[in-house]
Amino acid sequence: RLSIIFGVFFSLVAIWLYIRRVKKISKRDDTSQTQAATSALMLAKKRIFILVLFFITVSSFVLTAVPGLFAGVMERFEQIISFDTGGTIHLRLELWKTALLTLKEHPIFGIGPGTFRIADQIIPTLHLDPMHYWVKGLSAHNPFLHYLSESGLIGASALTILLVSQLRVTKKIWQAACTIVSLPETLILFVISLLFFITTFIEAGWFWGQLAFLFDLFLAFFVRQYVRVQHKNR
Repeated sequence: RLSIIFGVFFSLVAIWLYIRRVKKISKRDDTSQTQAATSALMLAKKRIFILVLFFITVSSFVLTAVPGLFAGVMERFEQIISFDTGGTIHLRLELWKTALLTLKEHPIFGIGPGTFRIADQIIPTLHLDPMHYWVKGLSAHNPFLHYLSESGLIGASALTILLVSQLRVTKKIWQAACTIVSLPETLILFVISLLFFITTFIEAGWFWGQLAFLFDLFLAFFVRQYVRVQHKNR
């Protein structure tokens, strides 16, 4: 899975955004702000170095200390980039094609919540596809396409509006941060919101199972912080 890669990627994004904002704040004619910005930039660069070093060290140790793990990792990557029958790319393309076929048949309301796994019972022609055996009973492995399939354009539009709205809210919160002290907490919310937005169009099911509780929790944080910012600006 891409959990580690996503973690490192969004950590680097957070540090990069932090450095940009700190530089912007430090341009003001405020000696205390400038000094704080200098310290913050040094800390951010230090964290980048530690993050990269930690990732390389831990990865190297695990791959060399656990027998057969390196071979297993390489095999998994080969499977991921393989277009052969049963390979990850081939399977995902087939699942995405199935989602688009169901959308074509039922574009407005979709085929119904929770029915993608039995889509072949709704659209019998799916049985004619040789790859159907490999993807039968699976999700679309892409929440956006899954929503398109099961709830049509109406459901997918509602999902997109929700994601864009929460991203705009956290962006406003982050941009409203005017001091170095208030910057980290607002940046964390913005990056988490960005994580929700990007991964929803890849694979992370933030609205399914136990992950839905996590999404609701952070959504409450977003709204609460936005209300505080609005109240402070009045």
